[in-house]
Amino acid sequence: MSDAAAGILRAETRLARTAEWARGVVARQPASVGIAAVLVATTVIIDLAVPAGSPLRHGHGRAGARATPSLLLAHQPIELLLGIVATLLLLGFAERRIGTRRALVAYVATAAVSFGAAALIRFAVMDVFGSGAPAGYRAATIPLYAPAVGALMAASAFTGPLWRRRIRVLGFAAAATFVLFEGSFSGVVTLVAALAGFAVGIALRSGSGRRQTRLTWARSSHHEARVLLSSLVTISAVGPLLAALSPTPVGPLAPLGALFRDTLPTTSLSMACRVTSQAVGTDFVLNPYGECTRALALDGLHTPGTVALGFLPLVVLFVTAFFIRRGRRLAVVVAIAVNTLLGAVSASTFLATPVPAGGPGARFGALHALLSGISALVPWAIAVVLVLLLPHFTVRAEARTVRRLLVAVAATAVGLGAAYVLAGSLESDVFVPSVSGAGLVVSAVERLVPVGFIGLDRLGPVPTGGVSRVLFENIGWLFWAVVVVATGLACTHRGTAPGSRQRRAALDRILRRGVAGNLAFMSTWEGMSLWFTADERAAVAYRQVGTIVLTTGDPLCSDEDAPEVVAGFARWCDDQGLVPVFYSVRSALRPLFRSLSWYDLPVGEETVLRPRTFSLQGKKWQDVRSSMNRAAKEGVRA
Repeated sequence: MSDAAAGILRAETRLARTAEWARGVVARQPASVGIAAVLVATTVIIDLAVPAGSPLRHGHGRAGARATPSLLLAHQPIELLLGIVATLLLLGFAERRIGTRRALVAYVATAAVSFGAAALIRFAVMDVFGSGAPAGYRAATIPLYAPAVGALMAASAFTGPLWRRRIRVLGFAAAATFVLFEGSFSGVVTLVAALAGFAVGIALRSGSGRRQTRLTWARSSHHEARVLLSSLVTISAVGPLLAALSPTPVGPLAPLGALFRDTLPTTSLSMACRVTSQAVGTDFVLNPYGECTRALALDGLHTPGTVALGFLPLVVLFVTAFFIRRGRRLAVVVAIAVNTLLGAVSASTFLATPVPAGGPGARFGALHALLSGISALVPWAIAVVLVLLLPHFTVRAEARTVRRLLVAVAATAVGLGAAYVLAGSLESDVFVPSVSGAGLVVSAVERLVPVGFIGLDRLGPVPTGGVSRVLFENIGWLFWAVVVVATGLACTHRGTAPGSRQRRAALDRILRRGVAGNLAFMSTWEGMSLWFTADERAAVAYRQVGTIVLTTGDPLCSDEDAPEVVAGFARWCDDQGLVPVFYSVRSALRPLFRSLSWYDLPVGEETVLRPRTFSLQGKKWQDVRSSMNRAAKEGVRA
């Protein structure tokens, strides 16, 4: 066969496999595929057939007329893409889990609730704010993915306890983050759709004859508590970032995200001031109180360092969230400290912001002050939750590791601050306005805080050049970068294994008494780790890879003690943030693991030979006989 023919054959094979896969997807989730096709077709037809100025295309007119087409029509390509992906993935999951009929019921029900909620929300917002309402609330378009989110929440009622809790908690937390920090109309409607899907799922499960899901919060294991708290800390970092990057955030916690924004003067203002200073003369530049003088001093501060300073505290929270999931108590302590610090700085910033006492802006000024106060309390609330749930984090860091972290952070802060104060003392003439020694110390502390928390009017003296300018721009992000790296290293560090000689002696005593299983000898190999029961009469040999603990054979005990030993080892792994995997265990232990709702699968089977009755006769042994004959001809003996 020629290369061209072989290429054509391979292409045809790939095409056939792709077609078979597509037919399988359509067969498993016909509703989600059909709805996705309707979304594409509707958008294309409207785009081709409806004039550019039509209300149907742009959503002008009454709320009902606007919301109805928005359930099937995307106004932007990104909206269509999100709608298709959400429909195929989220609704597809629901369809495979609860069936096509129930998935369609959940989808249509949540779409109807979203439609009604959209009209009511728009009416309420327009009644309160009038023409000052945000543009998204005036347009009142329902996101295409909202009904799919509702279908997913409905399907969660038919999943196992762990997945049900994770889908609901993470889904509601993500939707609430968008509502609280970004506050867009689509976020509010999506949250309503998720709540509607939650209720629909409970109703469908109740009507299916299954045991109804109780609205109670079952006690979580350490692992589940860590997963949920890790998600909470992650959301506390994502929320301000979302609000900071959003062009017009209107959520109730948007003031917290505004503190992480870049509030430095725009380049156009600095350029205009520079042109004016050149035209007016030197006296204009030397005026220490003019707005343009400040703009000139701040000109050029839009550097990667100042931008990184605004987000590195949130990166610290991301790092702690990662290790919180692994049960590291030190990560929880760092997250508590960072949230407490952010709450204190936020409160001081909001308290220093004046509130209009009268006039047309008084009403909105008071509302903004209220929301700012609530925003300042959010980091403190998260810190309180972490303190209350601290007992779930049992993986403690060594005292030496904690000391190293504190020394690294303190030495970095003191060293960078001292360098800045020394340079400022030697170059005091470059500061606008002039600065004293005490002012340099205060300015050094301010450099460790994002500019948004301080505010331009309280920023203090700014250097216009020299080494002081370099340090002014960079010591903040350098400090927080050290905090990020030091925290990650401290949480990653593992303690030394205690008493290896005593542990080997205890293992010898267990093996001499005799244990079940035939792979106990592997526990004596170098590099194996051992877990012992409290009385040291049983053990488990394992190797750790990341967060996975892989055992080598059965637990080192008798069959009668196996349930207690396995349960104790699983509790220890849970406390340490590890996942136990029993590998190469006998099939006799399968009922034990299934009673714990663990999964099992065969990884190998032993061949049992009975010498008295064994024979190589028969067709099934023909390959073995051929290999033996070939080996004999070549002089190979085993």
